[in-house]
Amino acid sequence: MLREHVRCGRDEITFSFPAKGGVVMVRALVDDQVRSVTRALLRRPRGGDRFLAFREHGAWHDLHGDDLNEALRRLSGTDVTAKDFRTWHATVLAAVAVAVVTRGARATEAARRRQTARAVREVSHYLGNTPAVCRASYIDPKVFELFEQDVTIAPALTRLGEHGDFGRPATQGAVEAAVLDLLDGSRG
Repeated sequence: MLREHVRCGRDEITFSFPAKGGVVMVRALVDDQVRSVTRALLRRPRGGDRFLAFREHGAWHDLHGDDLNEALRRLSGTDVTAKDFRTWHATVLAAVAVAVVTRGARATEAARRRQTARAVREVSHYLGNTPAVCRASYIDPKVFELFEQDVTIAPALTRLGEHGDFGRPATQGAVEAAVLDLLDGSRG
């Protein structure tokens, strides 16, 4: 991502960039530590046009996707890539989207199909992909299979805040644990 796509305000940092299909995506940072690192990257002298960079042996180097994926593999000891994080995020968002559907809105098969389609549209909006690509490549299909059986993470959503997750996005912490339990239970 080029530095020109990052804007710093007093209390927020906004990324505005062309995504797939030329759609302009706008995202604001909410994490104080990430905002601090972002400001430091933007202030670096002679850092080049790219926003993502790292310093090694006294010099700045542009960070590319292959560099990031190699670092993820090395640090985790597994064959993980940035796409795995995107897939996980999409799966968590989809699990939340179907979990908030009321019983009446999922009472029939047609209603569940509509709610599933709505969830896919919402997740695709966050990812900047088409619904078809989002469903085929990013959301774990077990989330929707379990929704068809009326199994969701709804109980975990009612307990948000009980685990001291204040200050973290609602799709992290207890919600992620609930999605892991949901998917692990389905493999049972």
